[in-house]
Amino acid sequence: MDIGEFDISDKTSFWTYLVNKKSWDNLLNNFNENEQYYLFSFSNSLINSNDIVIIYVKDIGVKGIVQIFDKVDRSSVNNNPFKDENIMKNCFELENLLIFDDKVKLKNIAPFIIKGGIKSIFVFASRYLVGDFKFIKLTKKLGESIYNGLIELYYNKACTSDSIITSSDSSDKSNNDIDDLINFSITTSSDCSDNFNKSNSNIVNEPINMIPILFDPCCDFNWESHGSDDFIDEFKRHYMKCNKCEITNNNSKGVERYLNSGVIKSEIAFLEDTGFEDIINAYYNCTSCFLSKRKKEEIQLYLVEEEDHDYDRCIFIEWCCY
Repeated sequence: MDIGEFDISDKTSFWTYLVNKKSWDNLLNNFNENEQYYLFSFSNSLINSNDIVIIYVKDIGVKGIVQIFDKVDRSSVNNNPFKDENIMKNCFELENLLIFDDKVKLKNIAPFIIKGGIKSIFVFASRYLVGDFKFIKLTKKLGESIYNGLIELYYNKACTSDSIITSSDSSDKSNNDIDDLINFSITTSSDCSDNFNKSNSNIVNEPINMIPILFDPCCDFNWESHGSDDFIDEFKRHYMKCNKCEITNNNSKGVERYLNSGVIKSEIAFLEDTGFEDIINAYYNCTSCFLSKRKKEEIQLYLVEEEDHDYDRCIFIEWCCY
């Protein structure tokens, strides 16, 4: 999909925008079915008209470049691809789009990232690929370098085995794919650094509240076992061993070490409950959230079972590090 011509000026700012595959499919279907195009965010970012947004889809790669036309009131948006009102808090109409049929891995644009002043793609991912439906502003030098590199790749891609843009039909899951390592913990963020002990010591004396984790189980996950001890075992097995389940962890630490030693509890999420809204908002904003009434070793699972909800059949994990 190639619509319009980008208009870059001295006032143009560059941003990244990270979504998971399910959300991207919803956005892409919305693009294909309508003549007006939008991106959505829970946060009120300082995006202006003519700004450039680079869309990155978790576990896939860079999928497009779009240009902002203007921020619009959500009541004027008829083609809403999401049910969650939090996602729809801020709506941005697009005027120019360049959507890649193929996928561009981070390792493919590493030269442009380094040219833009970032030492490695790991550092880039930790700073600029964080959250969900979140715009993160790039430096002018970095944004221009990546933008120009992507435009060059798109219009000059070679049809060879060494092609920079790789086919979306490729099933290569080789262990040396550096993007797989980045996607495994896409995550460490300077925005989230306040959650962690900044000393060089590995010893944590006080519990540290963490950002909620989103767990999207695969089709083999047994939801019917909820309410029994088997459900917790089912959850731990899929979380720690299944390659088909999707995990979005915006912390620089994983919950795995606490799954065996902690006390895991689960409940069906009541969507109107303020406590669960706090969990959702903390996940969107990459901020810590742990209810004070809980003991530090407790790990709370919120199961979303609401057919019209964007996170239906997903689990939010509330936890702390100690």
